[in-house]
Amino acid sequence: MKKPVIGITGNERPNPEAEFAIMSYTAKGFVDGISRSGGIPLILPIGDEEMAKQYISLIDKLIITGGQNVDPQFYGEKKPSKVMTIY
Repeated sequence: MKKPVIGITGNERPNPEAEFAIMSYTAKGFVDGISRSGGIPLILPIGDEEMAKQYISLIDKLIITGGQNVDPQFYGEKKPSKVMTIY
């Protein structure tokens, strides 16, 4: 029986080990849980719309884990002060 490939949305943050480098990551609990359940975890880095379409074609299911705030400009709103936004 073929194991299902489960995509896990990744997040980004500065890599403390490398200057000016950004790393993609997800919580290990998602990876471990999928593996223990018989699936194949696949961490999906942040990308554009075309990349998202490609990711979806590779996976059987998707876990959306959450992350930083979405820029309010995408919803026609102004960004409040003191809010960090990742694009």
